[in-house]
Amino acid sequence: MQQLAKILAETGIKVYEHTVAVVGLLEEPLPAVMQKLGNAEGLVGLFLDDVETTLIITEKDWERVMNKFGSYRVQHGFRLITLDIALDWSVVGFLAAISGELAGKGIPVGAISAYSRDHLLVKQEYLERALETLKVFRRTYRARV
Repeated sequence: MQQLAKILAETGIKVYEHTVAVVGLLEEPLPAVMQKLGNAEGLVGLFLDDVETTLIITEKDWERVMNKFGSYRVQHGFRLITLDIALDWSVVGFLAAISGELAGKGIPVGAISAYSRDHLLVKQEYLERALETLKVFRRTYRARV
């Protein structure tokens, strides 16, 4: 637990400057998705599973390419918060501690784990509350270590 407390205390918080959309593409093979996206500079993330392809893309780029896609679902108005600390995959409880704190404040989030950092998707209307909650939470852990 001491290791987790130290990690939580040292975690930086960065907010991606653009508002992003979360898009679920149905029945789109990856090569077709990539071709339709072209050089979308605002593509933030791409995840494939056996049901759908999920894009996290800037609102501006989505508006530019959305007409190329037939069947999709989209949710608008997200901000991406990067929990800025490189994590080893052996760390236990990092996202649970953070998402639990946000849940306790009634702030809904989606979590994305990249290779070395975790990210949170938060609707714009919750961004300030989420950032304040994370800053207070981090200060609490800084006082402990």
